[in-house]
Amino acid sequence: SFAELFALLFSSLKPSLPSLIPAPSSLPSPSSSLSTDPFEHSLIASFGLSSTTSSSSSKNNSSASSKLHLYADETMVWQFLASLAIVANIDQQHHLVSLTRLSITSRIRLAQSDPQLAPLLLHNVNLFLNALGLDASQLSSL
Repeated sequence: SFAELFALLFSSLKPSLPSLIPAPSSLPSPSSSLSTDPFEHSLIASFGLSSTTSSSSSKNNSSASSKLHLYADETMVWQFLASLAIVANIDQQHHLVSLTRLSITSRIRLAQSDPQLAPLLLHNVNLFLNALGLDASQLSSL
């Protein structure tokens, strides 16, 4: 049955899942270069955010742009986790929530303190939370 096949898939993925989970305090390194991925640029633009900086922009704008690219890179990971959560049984969902708890709470806190990153961060987190029937706004008291 499909449930048995998915259980086999989940159990084979389980040891590797922690390496997929975005780190709670992911920050771009100063030497990281900006992505040229068209999907990433369109994702950032869809939130009304600028993914480029002008040559006269300050170091802070460059840092903000780097952060946008970093968190945009995470979108596919959150989509993958959401697809697992949709099909997972309650025990598998509990395991996914346990793995992602710190990442989710750190991104919600960062969204509360950084209005420029908030739309992208909350979108990414909500991809996963919505699959579980939750929403970041329900966790806003963090």
